[in-house]
Amino acid sequence: MKMKLFLFCRKNRNMLTSSSSASISRLIKDAMKIDLIKPLDPKKFYEALDAAILQAEKVNERKIALKTENGIETINANHIMYSEAHEHYQYIVLNDRRQIKVRNTVTELLTVLMRSGGFVRVGSAYIVNLRNVKNVSTYRMDLYNDMSIPIPRGKHIEIKKAFWDYQYEGQED
Repeated sequence: MKMKLFLFCRKNRNMLTSSSSASISRLIKDAMKIDLIKPLDPKKFYEALDAAILQAEKVNERKIALKTENGIETINANHIMYSEAHEHYQYIVLNDRRQIKVRNTVTELLTVLMRSGGFVRVGSAYIVNLRNVKNVSTYRMDLYNDMSIPIPRGKHIEIKKAFWDYQYEGQED
């Protein structure tokens, strides 16, 4: 028996289903379809799922070009964890912990990053990719790479709102 699976990707939330009910039928046109035969062979299932995830990542790529000390470098904005200002330079930290040094002000870099969406300025020195935030408390933002970004006093409500809005943007009740 052949079975169709549908993988839906939206921001950092993905859904895998075999249902084609009316409640999700409007989403099916945007889904990646995976054909599998029952009984499921675990190896083929994981191969199909890996392929679908790679395809979803390509669809969700947000490429930006940055002028670095090595020339112009194109990176996926999803891979940016945060940026920290230090002595007229921005040090962009990627999720593989690699750093890219660019000569921009925080405001100039934020303008570039906001074109791809999902970034917030935290204080005078940091820009954080909300896609990579695990938790926001009164005093800090915890990222998925186990880094913490300090939140300036009096800014935690604004930062929490930006995080909340990003996480639930486009969600329907």
